[in-house]
Amino acid sequence: ELKNLVERTLLVCGKQQLTADDFKAQYHPASTTSVTENLQGLTLEELEKRTIMQALEAHGNNLSQVALSLGISRAALYRRLEKYGISFND
Repeated sequence: ELKNLVERTLLVCGKQQLTADDFKAQYHPASTTSVTENLQGLTLEELEKRTIMQALEAHGNNLSQVALSLGISRAALYRRLEKYGISFND
């Protein structure tokens, strides 16, 4: 649970240094059930595609920031964009 909180906070905030307020903003223990219910029936690929699309939106289509926030290289991000047919505006 802690690992997920840290990863989610890093992904959403996109900052090099996080503060306690960043973690507080991402910690929603009551919403865990609803998040799990929303993910039911999704394949791993669908979940990955959604995550990439959310990261693109969160970082204004800045591919360097998206790749960094997802913990993958830009080349890996390009492969996934192609794989899922995700287009973006520079």
